[in-house]
Amino acid sequence: ETRLKQLEQTLLDQEKETKSKLERLEDSVSVLSSYVQAHMPASNSDIWRPLKTGMYAFLKEPLTWYEARDKCMEIGGYLVEIESKEEHNLLVKTSQTLGWADVKLNFWLGLSDIETEGIWVWEHSRRSVNDGFQYWIP
Repeated sequence: ETRLKQLEQTLLDQEKETKSKLERLEDSVSVLSSYVQAHMPASNSDIWRPLKTGMYAFLKEPLTWYEARDKCMEIGGYLVEIESKEEHNLLVKTSQTLGWADVKLNFWLGLSDIETEGIWVWEHSRRSVNDGFQYWIP
């Protein structure tokens, strides 16, 4: 019974430490997001949204995939590479909050098979689509 209580206490301590680290990380993301918004050209500040998983530009103008990729590079970013279910859900929720679902707006992912037909890789990181999160695949 004593060993069980020790294990329980160890788990509680680890949980507390993990929560503390997560809070510090969230604070760092918030500070970074504030910094980026404060130092961003005013002409672009209305398109950027700081989310828990990063900074995202939501552009309402209809663009082809190539135009969207080029526009992202022009404003200092890249097409989104969804790396977690949390990120996916945040992007979906934000697009709904912006009213995109009501007007049938969607967003482009940074995937392409430009180099080799049928071999899909993320444009920015150059990782294979098979090497990570795939929840967004229909």
